[in-house]
Amino acid sequence: MDRLVALLRRIDAYLDAAPGGSATATDVGPLRAFVSRAPFPFYVRPRPDLDLSAPGAVSPEDVRRAAAVLSDAGQAVSFEWVEQLVPSLRPALVGAGFAVASHPLLALDLTDREGGAPAGPRLLEPRSPDLPAALAVSEVGFAAAGTGSGAQGRVERDAAVVGAALLDHVTTRMRTGRSVVAVLDDPVDGVVATGWHQPIGATTEVVGVATLPSHRRRGAAAAVVELLLDDARRRGCTLALLSASDDAVARVYEHVGFTRVGSCGAAEPSG
Repeated sequence: MDRLVALLRRIDAYLDAAPGGSATATDVGPLRAFVSRAPFPFYVRPRPDLDLSAPGAVSPEDVRRAAAVLSDAGQAVSFEWVEQLVPSLRPALVGAGFAVASHPLLALDLTDREGGAPAGPRLLEPRSPDLPAALAVSEVGFAAAGTGSGAQGRVERDAAVVGAALLDHVTTRMRTGRSVVAVLDDPVDGVVATGWHQPIGATTEVVGVATLPSHRRRGAAAAVVELLLDDARRRGCTLALLSASDDAVARVYEHVGFTRVGSCGAAEPSG
């Protein structure tokens, strides 16, 4: 098997396993719908146990049937997938009335990565008093998309409301080792950047990396990611992956050592 295809299949298997414990999976033909038991929705994605590389492997009717599993459960409908592995899913989604976007997919081999945590960022313990602030930084940071600096800072972070259900969910994941949360502090403003990694076996995904707009362009995100990668390596992970929102964000991760290996498709009902 081609090395890139093998890598993408490994990533695909990880992404299929990621909702485990937080969702109920229902197979609908070539697709798998994840009905969430977490305080946020999951998605539909292709089944990794099938070879769906052939033209027409997924049809608009498959899309409609899988989407109905989530909508019937009263949950928002979305699709996520590795585009290179299932090229027929995009036209099937468009044919079923979905709006489709692509995001850079990046990976990093951790086997040759030198050890040593960077100075500055730190890992949080479960029930850390700074966990609500970390989650609030994510909310504020993702609301102000992109990498540019802005006015949103400590005031907006402190005004963000972090629900008890989300806090409990993240705390449970941290206690079981399924989520690792890092933060970077400013001596005046406190927590200004955050990020997670989520190990499953020897693979982990870096997610939720965000910096308050008032503290961007200072290397905060890169420092947080470096600490997450160091922790992942120490836990025995040999591969890290992530999906960037756009090319500008992808370049931040490329500076840390990630390489673009493909693209992640994301789709929601149009209109």
